[in-house]
Amino acid sequence: MNTILTMDQRLKLLLIDDDDLVIQTLKMMINQTTSWRITATSDFRNPPRDNFHAAFVDMHLSNNIERAEGVEVVAKLHEMSPHLEIVAISGNL
Repeated sequence: MNTILTMDQRLKLLLIDDDDLVIQTLKMMINQTTSWRITATSDFRNPPRDNFHAAFVDMHLSNNIERAEGVEVVAKLHEMSPHLEIVAISGNL
């Protein structure tokens, strides 16, 4: 039996990345296979407050390669929502 989820029933995913190409790529890949409701932002200082089920967070959110701002973002998200599933991502090694 196929279940069709309404807009309010879909799982909510937060994407935080400073690279719009990464955000667009993730949206494209995720939307092809799932029905997540996606919220994307590059504003890592003020992540949106919502009852997200999962989040992808870039670890390097500025041009400062020496600083991994994403660690602080993950801590803030965890404080706001302790049960949030968080995936840390980065293109900067």
